[in-house]
Amino acid sequence: MDAADILSVFFCAAQAALQLFWLYKLLSRKTNILLVLLFTAVNFAAISLPLPFFIGLAGSISSVILCCRFALCGDWCEAFLYGVLSSEIMWLCYGVFDSLLSLIDGLISDFNTPFAGLALLVMGNLLSLAAYCVVFFAAHRIIKNERAVFRNIMIALVPLLLVFVVEVYIVRVLYSAVDTRSEIGGDIELLLVQGLGIASVFCVLFAYKKCADNFRMREKIRLYDRERRYSEQYANEVKTYYDTARSLRHDWKNHILIIGELLRKEQYRQAADYVSELSKTGESSELKFHTGCPILDIILTDKLSALADKVELKCSAIPEIDETDICVIFANAVDNAVCAVSKLPDDERSIRITTKSRGELLFIELENSFDGKPFEIGTGIENIIAAVERYNGTVRVSAGGNTFSLKMILCNSQH
Repeated sequence: MDAADILSVFFCAAQAALQLFWLYKLLSRKTNILLVLLFTAVNFAAISLPLPFFIGLAGSISSVILCCRFALCGDWCEAFLYGVLSSEIMWLCYGVFDSLLSLIDGLISDFNTPFAGLALLVMGNLLSLAAYCVVFFAAHRIIKNERAVFRNIMIALVPLLLVFVVEVYIVRVLYSAVDTRSEIGGDIELLLVQGLGIASVFCVLFAYKKCADNFRMREKIRLYDRERRYSEQYANEVKTYYDTARSLRHDWKNHILIIGELLRKEQYRQAADYVSELSKTGESSELKFHTGCPILDIILTDKLSALADKVELKCSAIPEIDETDICVIFANAVDNAVCAVSKLPDDERSIRITTKSRGELLFIELENSFDGKPFEIGTGIENIIAAVERYNGTVRVSAGGNTFSLKMILCNSQH
């Protein structure tokens, strides 16, 4: 094995290691070290061994995809997208500098020596690996924390595969033609094509991110529409409750007269049945929580009836805000609290809701126990933040020990 072969093996190992490193940075997940080493070795073997071209290519790409899926704990969508992206950027960077060095080699052909050949080999590989790091870092900045889902991934994967196939065709067919590589004009053309390939990758990634943002916005609009429908439902329940209560008060004298008449006629069983029916009607319209805000009473009764003995309610101020926003804020906050405490033993469940005012400021605080495990801010909290911001307010989410806290400040005068 001569010096050129040793250098080639070294740079193949560096290429395999760099690919796995940047994929780890992109996914930012827990890592199975043993599987990382295994797939790195497979990738290195596929790159460095004298295998048939397409077998080596398939082995390299497959090892990267499987590493993303199993060693770096990504899902299949992320594995395919990031595996193809990593391999494609590596090929494009090597292609660019291969064309560039071929151009330089043609210009200094009269001074070719074994040392000059080794120097070009080292320089080309170093520049290619450096370019890969720069390009993949830029790609990482574009799609970092972008969750890959099937409907989004196809938007990016198909054009990326097309560019990849073109690059493989250039390397496999055009670069194997001696007359093409010997012509300076041919090298320049290939250099421009591969530069456009890199530019195309970034265009695809920008389009992918914009589409993902658009899908996310549509999902938020759908969830907001659902919240408004829930608000209308609670408003109708409030109206039904007060209509029932008003009807009972209006007919109370009539009910008393009927009960008195049944008792006067000693029809005690009929009187008892009549009183029982009235009692059921009263219970059906009874609210378990009383804050002074009808729609809030309905929300709390609907969602916390089963946990009434675990709820501490201190509402010294009535939220003077739109009923829809009351629903968005309290329904989402209470839903999150109920979901959290439902995972705990009965004796560890607790929910505390407080509202108070100072001048034009309304303070709302909801605390609940939870299992203490890490959590992510979900759509419910995002909807709360959007509603609070309509009143020039702020939201603070915190968790300490086994207590989750959601604190909000709103300006009532902004209603």
